[in-house]
Amino acid sequence: MASIMGQPPKIITSIKKGNLYYVSYIRKSDRKKFDYKIKFEGNKIIWSNIDGRWRDSHYDEKISFIENSNKLSIIQTFSDGSQDIQE
Repeated sequence: MASIMGQPPKIITSIKKGNLYYVSYIRKSDRKKFDYKIKFEGNKIIWSNIDGRWRDSHYDEKISFIENSNKLSIIQTFSDGSQDIQE
């Protein structure tokens, strides 16, 4: 979520409950709290606002990851085929 939301990873907290991860952070600029839930399907990441819909429709970006040695790449693939890759 740090990568997707453009936030520093050190402000992210997470708790695992069953197969879901509950992730939150407080944005430094205005102290607003954001809460999400995340599930993994292989190397795919599916997320939702805590009380919203899962971002898994055809029009939502697809998020995946690649772990290679000590490097983690988060890949967002948008409906137009463009990608954003964060390491």
